[in-house]
Order: sequence, then structure tokens, then C-alpha cells
Amino acid sequence: MEAKLVTRVDYKTGIVGGIKYISVAIFVIILALIPTLISEFYIRILATAVNTVLLIATLRFHISIFTGLVPVRKIGKIREYPFVSIIVPAYNEEKVLERNIKSMLELDYPKGKIEFIYVYEDKCTDRTEEIILNFASRDKRIKPIKRRAQNGGKAAATNYGLKFAKGEIIGSFDADHSLEPDAVKRAVYWLQNKKVACVKGRCRTINKDESFLARLAGTERDIIERIEIYSRYIIGGFSTFGGGHAFFKKSIFKKIGLFDEDIMTEDIDFSVKIHEAGYDIVVDPYIVSWEETPSTLTQWWHQRKRWSRGWMQVAVRHLGKTILSKKLTPMKKFDTAISLAYTVLPIFTTLFYPIMGLNLLGYTRGSFYPDECMPFFIALAVFTPIVSVGSTWALDIKKGERMRWNEIPCLILMVPYTIIHSFVSWAAFTDEFIIKKKPEYVKTIRTGVVTMDTLPA
Repeated sequence: MEAKLVTRVDYKTGIVGGIKYISVAIFVIILALIPTLISEFYIRILATAVNTVLLIATLRFHISIFTGLVPVRKIGKIREYPFVSIIVPAYNEEKVLERNIKSMLELDYPKGKIEFIYVYEDKCTDRTEEIILNFASRDKRIKPIKRRAQNGGKAAATNYGLKFAKGEIIGSFDADHSLEPDAVKRAVYWLQNKKVACVKGRCRTINKDESFLARLAGTERDIIERIEIYSRYIIGGFSTFGGGHAFFKKSIFKKIGLFDEDIMTEDIDFSVKIHEAGYDIVVDPYIVSWEETPSTLTQWWHQRKRWSRGWMQVAVRHLGKTILSKKLTPMKKFDTAISLAYTVLPIFTTLFYPIMGLNLLGYTRGSFYPDECMPFFIALAVFTPIVSVGSTWALDIKKGERMRWNEIPCLILMVPYTIIHSFVSWAAFTDEFIIKKKPEYVKTIRTGVVTMDTLPA
């Protein structure tokens, strides 16, 4: 399977794709509605199944919220400073590159022990090459690597950069990330442990003020990055790293191979491989880098659809192996299996919405919720976003940050945002399993509205 890199979404292609998704959705919904309209027994079975799955998912999420409140350990002494190579793929990144490079040059790490490898495509149409070469002429730690444009996206560019990396430790970052000064030192400390192959920090959103969608998406990222992923690590579960932000021991690439260029979330695929090989991924929320989130609906849709489809690809590839693996602890095996299996949960809930709507209007037989249960489900829908958003606020305030008053509307809108997200998953499911559309890496367009001088306080 060969993946294609796409930098611009054609309008007509988008309309054709939308028609395909709508057609498939209508067909599946009609199939689901037929027994709903004629069988009260079907209603009861469906309601029981849906409610059970949703309650388990909600319970698991609330466990993550509370375990995510465990304090982050302070780092100890670093025995020695190994050479570090940080790889940054860059294709038409002029709007964010200067911010990225300046943050790299200000990292608190011995200057003779670090290099920054910028792998840029030869078909860049903006000032990407000019910016990289300009900084390289002033600081020898910056290593420009020009690569002939090929398919494969970021994974292929990172794999290419690994050929030139001298470091024992490899950092992998997207071009829109700005690292906080102590990031490398904290990662090196954790990687002193022989069982640790990867360290993942916390990706924070730098452009929440660009649009209300950016604020919602940024709040979602705060919950996932500060609470959920950290919680999985704390309980000994399925900790993962994001493709835009991670540190590795270089030796792990020799043991389990390079990033898979044919899968849309090579980071999640590689995370599973690390665990299957018997190694750990440490999650340290105090290793911080600031990234852009999509500020328009089109860019948000394509990014989230790629992530969702990639998780589905990983689930198909690894779910069976995970269950049978002898190197995973029972907790890690269970949590990995649940995480991969739940990639299809949004598909389940998406089909549930129209059926529930007709049920509430009285057009179906039977009832999804007895009257006495409705207050419970309403309270759960309201309580979950308040607790999750509020927990991230509390943790950041405890760290010394200001209260984010402009995120209060997210308490209410996180539920409809999640519902919309489930339709993204449906589109990804349609691409992967029904239409079987050829994978396309739709590059997220950067805006560069935030510079080093205007980083969030």
C-alpha cells in the first residue's frame, strides 16, 4: 500500500467524496432502522448493548481522569549526557520554521552534544529551504538534508533523517513545535532506564485564540495529553507517543525496525511495537512542546480523519497479536486491546444517533431509556466534560498558570464536539473498510499566527 502526500484538497474531489460518505451512511442507517421500526425486542437488545458499551467507555475515561491527577515525578541526576539528534521533517513550513528552529537553539543541553537534522523536500514551493540554510550558516548544530520528494509523508522523511543521525538519542518533532528549554534533559533522564525505549511529553496548543474551533480542539488535546495518555502510563497500561513529539533510544530502531510508511498513524503503530517488544514508553507531561492545531473545519476534519483511520489500521494489524503476546503484562495487554478495539466505538454511536432520535419522537417501538434512567444519563453527559476540562485547568493552575476563563464555553460544547468527532470516525471507517480509498496524507496547513515573541504564558 503506497500512501500519497496531498498538500491541498481539491474542491470537486471533496464533493464527490462527501456524496460517497452520505450514500453509504444512508444505506447503513436504513438497514439499522428497519428492525427498529418493527421490533420492540430489537430496541431492547440495541439499547442494552449501546448503553453497556457507553457506560464502560465512560467509566474507563473517569478512571483516567482521576489517575491522571497523580503528581509528576521530579527528575533526578543525569549520569552522563549522550549525543542527541533531533529530526524535523519540513515541507512548505515557512510560517512556523523560524519559531521551531529558535526554540531548538535555546534548549538547555550541552551544545557539543546535540544536532538538529532538518529533512526538507526538494519540491518545497515556499521559503523552507532558505530559512533552514540561513540558520545552518549561523549555527553548525543545524544539519540541512534535502530529500527528493516521494510519497509516504512524515514517516518516510523521518526514516530518511535517521540515516544521517549521529546521536544515541533520537528526537522526532513536527516543524510547528516549539520546545521548552528543559525538554531534552528530562527525556535523557528517563531514557537512562534500560527498559525505557521512548519518552513522550505533552503537546500543547499554541493557537487556541485563532478561532473557536481551535480553542475546542486545543481543550480536547489538553484532556488527552495531560490526563488520558499520562493516566495510561501511570496504571501501567497502553502509553503512546504522538508523531509530532517523542524521544527514542536509537537502538530501538535496530531492534524493531523503522517507522511504517504505509500506515497513516505510524506513531501508534510504532508504540504498539515497542510494547510488544517488551519495552516501555514513559509519559512525562512536564516535557512540553507547543504545536498548532487546525483552526478551520476543513483542516480539522482531514487531520482527525487521518488519525482515526490510522488507529483503525493499527487495530486490524495488532489487536490479535496484542491479545496473544507473552511480553505484555496483563494490565498492558488489557488496556492495549481495549484502546484498539474502541477505535470502532464512534462508528457504533454514530449509527445510534438517528435511531435514538426517532425513538425520542415516538416513531419506533419500545423505549431506549426508562423515565427513571433519563436523569442519570443527562447528569453523566453534563458531568463528564466538566470534570475532564476542570481537571486540566486545576493541574495547570497548580503548576502556576492562569485560569483559562475563555475556555468555559468548552464545558458545554465538548459534548456536541464529541458527537461531531464520531462522524469523522465514520468517514474514516468508510474510507478504510467500505470504499477502500487509497491512503492520502493531507498535510495540515500552518498559519504561523503565533511567534516566539507571543508564546502563551
